[in-house]
Amino acid sequence: MAETTLDAVAEQLAESLDNYIVGALEAIGALDLAAMTRDRIAQTSPHLAAQLCSEDDDIAAQTVIDLAGVAWPDDPEPSWWRTPVGRAVGRSVGADLADAVSHSVAAAMLGIAPGTVSTMMARGCDLDRHPDGGITKASVIARIARLG
Repeated sequence: MAETTLDAVAEQLAESLDNYIVGALEAIGALDLAAMTRDRIAQTSPHLAAQLCSEDDDIAAQTVIDLAGVAWPDDPEPSWWRTPVGRAVGRSVGADLADAVSHSVAAAMLGIAPGTVSTMMARGCDLDRHPDGGITKASVIARIARLG
C-alpha cells in the first residue's frame, strides 16, 4: 500500500485506540496512565498499520484479530468499510466473509444509492447474490478494496 495509505491507517488506528483505551483510563481518573498510553499508541500505531496492510495475509489477518475487540469493539457502521482501516480490514478478511447484507447496507458500505446496487446486480457487476437473499458481504468488501 502507498505511504499515504499507511499514514491514514496509522492515524485512524491511533484515534480509535485513543478513544477506547485512553478514554476509559481518563474516565476512571487514571490520567497518568492515560498520558503514557497515548504516547505508546502514537509509537505503536505505525507498526500496527504496517502489519494490517502487510502483503503477508497471515500477518494482516492476525492483526485484525488482535485489534478487533480493542480498536473497534462494536460492529462497524457500513460506511466504516470505506475508511482507510475498513479497506485494510476488508482486504484482509474479505474472502472469508460469507454473510449477506441487504441492498441498503451494501449501498451504504459502497457510498452509493440503493438503486445503483440493484442496477449493478441486474447487470452482474461485481456483486454476488447471497443464496439466502441479499448480497454477500465478501463481494461488497472486494469491490471496496478494488476501488480503494
